[in-house]
Amino acid sequence: MMTDNDRENRRTLSNSAALGRHLRDLRVKAGLTQSMLARHIGYKNASMIGGIESGSRAIPVADIPTYAQCLSVRCGELTKLILQCRKPDLYHALFTVDEVNDARAQAQAQAQAAG
Repeated sequence: MMTDNDRENRRTLSNSAALGRHLRDLRVKAGLTQSMLARHIGYKNASMIGGIESGSRAIPVADIPTYAQCLSVRCGELTKLILQCRKPDLYHALFTVDEVNDARAQAQAQAQAAG
């Protein structure tokens, strides 16, 4: 019988693979090979990039700003994407409530302006 922890681990692995595919697509869109991206970030070879793109490795936190810059995405966007895929509970705790509150406040402001 599968436990809640087993389900969470399976979901995290699936999300990590999806994150890896998305990062690969961004790298290709940026016109970079794995080797080129590895050099820009400061890795000795492309195996780290391959691991990240397969979902088996995480981007080291210290490398997120450079990784984002190389892929031409904002650091905050990449960080949110990583959290959403690798730590969905933390992502939802940090962002979903704020986004709902922001949408509510925006709707109230529009209603006041219209009424």
